[in-house]
Amino acid sequence: MTKSILGLSPIQTSKNLLVGLCGFATSILTAVILLWIEVQFGFAFYTWMFWFVIPIGALLSGFAGASGYYFGSLYFGHRPTPRLLLNIIIASISTFFLVYYLSYITLKIEGKSVSDYISFIKYIDITVRSMEYRFRGSEVGSTGELGKFGYIVALLQIVGFAVGGFAVYSHLVSKPYCEKCSQYLSGKGKRLRYTGNTEEMQA
Repeated sequence: MTKSILGLSPIQTSKNLLVGLCGFATSILTAVILLWIEVQFGFAFYTWMFWFVIPIGALLSGFAGASGYYFGSLYFGHRPTPRLLLNIIIASISTFFLVYYLSYITLKIEGKSVSDYISFIKYIDITVRSMEYRFRGSEVGSTGELGKFGYIVALLQIVGFAVGGFAVYSHLVSKPYCEKCSQYLSGKGKRLRYTGNTEEMQA
């Protein structure tokens, strides 16, 4: 069998690329939707934390961003490889930063773009340090600006995005797959069969 430079056959390489494009598309779409929700409703969904340690919003956002890999793999009959896992993790984490970047290039103050005055890195620094969390609504109280602690929260969110992407990969790997047919298997029903030779039946 002909192997590519990466050790995959040309067909596998092509499917990896196609599935990767599907994941790339949903990562961008997810980032755009997250920013739209934040602008329209004043709520950054991806920052939703449970007890300040479980990044529920980031987990769900990472899962949504990686959904293209899931549906792409099913459509093209491609069982994900460890290389694709790396692609998924990178794309999931990139979705987090893409949300910030889209906000950075679209945010205007008094009609002037913020990007004309500060760098993207500085924008992230200011945004992360100025994060604050409210307890069950503003009437109960808030943490105030988190300052340097905001970086720990941001790191938890990045991990959440990565774990969300990994969950997509894990689910795909666990699904029954036929290597010969290059198709995922699905249950159509059950039948009982009896045999005196277990090994022959399994074969």
